[in-house]
Amino acid sequence: MTLSQYNIINLEKVENKVIPVFSSWPKELSGWWLQITEVSLLQTKYVAGFYFNDKKKEGSVIVSSFLPKEYPDIYCLIGNDSVVDRVYVNPIYRKKGFLSPCGPVLRSVMYTIFDLIVEATKDQSPKIYKAMGEAYQSIGEPVPLRNQEEELSEMSLQDIDPPRDAAFPFVWASERAGGKIES
Repeated sequence: MTLSQYNIINLEKVENKVIPVFSSWPKELSGWWLQITEVSLLQTKYVAGFYFNDKKKEGSVIVSSFLPKEYPDIYCLIGNDSVVDRVYVNPIYRKKGFLSPCGPVLRSVMYTIFDLIVEATKDQSPKIYKAMGEAYQSIGEPVPLRNQEEELSEMSLQDIDPPRDAAFPFVWASERAGGKIES
């Protein structure tokens, strides 16, 4: 992707990292909005949920202390170290190119609002690594290397679509795209 395809009008250098500046949301995210919730969990500081619905105006960014009841279409958990350590994409939206523009948008928004430069985890499946590579390339930043195979988690070793999400955070337990997990 080129800068203009993502509606990036400028690239700011901060601490040897690139922060994209958008004229508007990328056209790939037309109809989407974002909610960022600060949480107090052991390893997670923020939950960023991208939604594709008309409950908020397209391109809106909501910052809240509460998670919405609706299950997000894409969500990222951002750790205390500013690393996005979990990404989940609703199966309906997989393989449609939505994940790659989410990275630059999330980095821009997190820096603008929280003065935080988010990074992608190096513990990634091949599919997530491909999308992350496209995101980094879109802003002209070198793609960080993925961890060596012996350092990857069990989930990242597999080149499969992830199983149905376990509904984390638990507030979404009955709102999952695949339905509620029955005991």
